[in-house]
Amino acid sequence: MRLKEAIQHTSGLRCVVEGMEICSSVGRRMLHEMTWLGEESAITAEHDRIASVLRLLETEAGRDRTETIRRKLALLRDIRSTIERTGGNCVFDDIELFELKFFALLAEELRPLASQGHLAELPELNGVVDLLDPEGNRLPHFFVYDAYSEELATLRKQIKARKQAGADESQVQELYFRSVEIEDRIRERLSVELRKYHEALQQALDRMGWLDVVIAKAMQARDWGLTRPAITQDT
Repeated sequence: MRLKEAIQHTSGLRCVVEGMEICSSVGRRMLHEMTWLGEESAITAEHDRIASVLRLLETEAGRDRTETIRRKLALLRDIRSTIERTGGNCVFDDIELFELKFFALLAEELRPLASQGHLAELPELNGVVDLLDPEGNRLPHFFVYDAYSEELATLRKQIKARKQAGADESQVQELYFRSVEIEDRIRERLSVELRKYHEALQQALDRMGWLDVVIAKAMQARDWGLTRPAITQDT
């Protein structure tokens, strides 16, 4: 049974869930879709993850790092449909390429923060960042940059020069259409290149969502004065 279904049947569970300070839509989705843990190893592993966050919250430096992580998680958008499309033969538009670039930048900012204290091991997405940020500015926007093609850069300069010189619209349009064709080819190439990062992107999204949930669980345990239950063997 998933949590969102159990809420309907278990008195008081909704209060517990609503009391969790989840930062992202990804975290909220994953929390509601989680199923009950039945294996001792899985329960112990989850308790260990919560304990790691609780230890972090014991120090001022740890609390600051946790808040930094939570601020970044608040920027996390649920782009699972876009990530799923990296596993197919899709050609992404600029909005989707921006989503992937923003996500990869955010994941790379979170990765060193999450690895300290073994909170979460996020896959490296520097390859995605480099692919979608050829100029290396690490800014959260996407454009088919001149750096992708010298021919495109030249055409854009010619278009600008002809417009400033008052050239006929037909002459400008001819150059513009050529530039659009190059841009489309670049988007196709980027879309093909992104396929090899499909699994890493999915893994990063899931782990960032779970990190959000685990931190929320730990903060709730601290604030509500909860203790770790002991697992006993039935005889």
